[in-house]
Amino acid sequence: IEQQWLQARALLASGNTLAAIPFLESAADGLHAGASFHLGCLHLFALIESADRKRGVFLLRQAAELGHAGALYQMAMLELSKPDKEPDWQYANECLRKSAEMKHPTALRSLAVHWSRSKDESLLRLGTLCLEHAAIEGDLISLALLMHRLYSGIGCEKNILRASAINT
Repeated sequence: IEQQWLQARALLASGNTLAAIPFLESAADGLHAGASFHLGCLHLFALIESADRKRGVFLLRQAAELGHAGALYQMAMLELSKPDKEPDWQYANECLRKSAEMKHPTALRSLAVHWSRSKDESLLRLGTLCLEHAAIEGDLISLALLMHRLYSGIGCEKNILRASAINT
């Protein structure tokens, strides 16, 4: 399974998505979280000719159940974006929380932005910590938001020197 996944990744990295699909299918059938996530995204976002949205959601759910941080985040977003019914807030929150605990940068940033509207200082501090972790993981948007918080002292002590260093 791991060999199938590695072959798929190499093909995806070289831009050969079509050739990667059989390897992704094989690894996903073997319950490889990364393969399930990538193949699920290809289906869900119609990035392949044979795209099947239901198959995409199934694969993303499978990857989330296997503990893939990106799949957990995506499942939270899918749950929150249901146009035809009320979202399952508990499920969405649980997926987002698990994804953030695994240091998924976008999940961390999402929590920080959500908590930025709070009057609760502890949530503002926690949001700033989330931005720190997301920035460490390479999320440039989180780094910019962190810089703004450091300049303004939102959820942290003002630190103009550090904010300027980030800006530079």
